[in-house]
Amino acid sequence: MIFPWQLTTRMTGYLTSNRIRGRRRFPYVLMLEPLFRCNLTCAGCGRIREFGDYVDRTLSREQCAEAVEESGAPVVSITGGEPLIHPQIGEVIDDITKRRRFVYLCTNGTLLKRSLPKFTPGPYLSFVVHLDGQAAIHDRNAGRAGVFDKAVEGIRAAKAAGFQVRTNTTIYSNSDLADIRDLFQTLAGSDVDGVMVSPAFSFDAVDSDIFLSREQAHDIFRTLAPYRRRFRYCNSPVYWDFLAGEKSLQCTP
Repeated sequence: MIFPWQLTTRMTGYLTSNRIRGRRRFPYVLMLEPLFRCNLTCAGCGRIREFGDYVDRTLSREQCAEAVEESGAPVVSITGGEPLIHPQIGEVIDDITKRRRFVYLCTNGTLLKRSLPKFTPGPYLSFVVHLDGQAAIHDRNAGRAGVFDKAVEGIRAAKAAGFQVRTNTTIYSNSDLADIRDLFQTLAGSDVDGVMVSPAFSFDAVDSDIFLSREQAHDIFRTLAPYRRRFRYCNSPVYWDFLAGEKSLQCTP
């Protein structure tokens, strides 16, 4: 299974409960950013540029727990910045999973292997490691040599320790689709629990032509469509159809 059965059961119950109560709008996912600081300066990321005045601010363990309770969402996506830099990240995750909320901790993977002792494997925690291509392309985008190898090493260590691991790949205008295909084959050999893929959404703070237009995104995801049966994608069929321009949805990044 791409997702644990506990998540499917919880989401079904959550949806049913809210509809019975007559609620039309309610959160499925909380995007929690405990900090903006990162150990990389990736070419397509505007977070540390947009939030330069706040980059040293950090949410406390208590503030994170309060946000989770206030939202009521069954799924919590931990982003940043690089969450594994947070000094209390182990305790933050433990507080959330004890509430039986499902955590997807998004990381560049460079600190993953050495951070594993802070966490406990289980159905409520999944690491999501960002990989934009094979070593040469990913390291170029990350702005540092060896980032790909560190991330893959972290993935393998996490899987060996019993953790769920998924990956997230961003497609840019200069992405090599053959390289992306090779990346997915590499990840399949690493026994990851699923792969996610999305187009590069632009940041105002990043002056670059690497971001995709709507038409470019449609063309690329139509090309990637045949891979959907070969790899364990976490993207929903509806989202795939939207990215390929075959379905119109009222949504934003």
